[in-house]
Amino acid sequence: MQLKQCRSCGVEKPVTDFSKNKNTKDGRSFYCKTCSNKKARDRYSEKRLDPEWYRLEQEKERDRHLRRTFGINSEQYNQMLETQEGKCAICLTTECKSGYAFAVDHCHTTGAIRGLLCRDCNTSIGKLNDDIETLQRAIEYLRSFKK
Repeated sequence: MQLKQCRSCGVEKPVTDFSKNKNTKDGRSFYCKTCSNKKARDRYSEKRLDPEWYRLEQEKERDRHLRRTFGINSEQYNQMLETQEGKCAICLTTECKSGYAFAVDHCHTTGAIRGLLCRDCNTSIGKLNDDIETLQRAIEYLRSFKK
């Protein structure tokens, strides 16, 4: 059994306890898997405490979600929001009561993006199945009770 000494803990261990690394002479990492994992956890913990790192990770995740779900990126989303003057396209509120960002409203049949809506407006038209006649009846119903 071939042994190798870890540069971090100094313990001699079987080479199978070291990750493969084609950039080293012996083809194995300088650190055993245990030490390597601990170092990675420590680095990640330190980064998570940094508010700027956390904000950037949130932005990356938002961008991945927009690309995967709607085929747009954060820049396109922000451009839409700017075009709408930072308001919901229906109720004109500047922020969602729920605290979420504006939802990307889209046609479920074609996938075409229509605009950005607050969560309440987006779920309201969604619950009415985006049906114009149903929405029109809802308007007429509300008008009939207006004094």
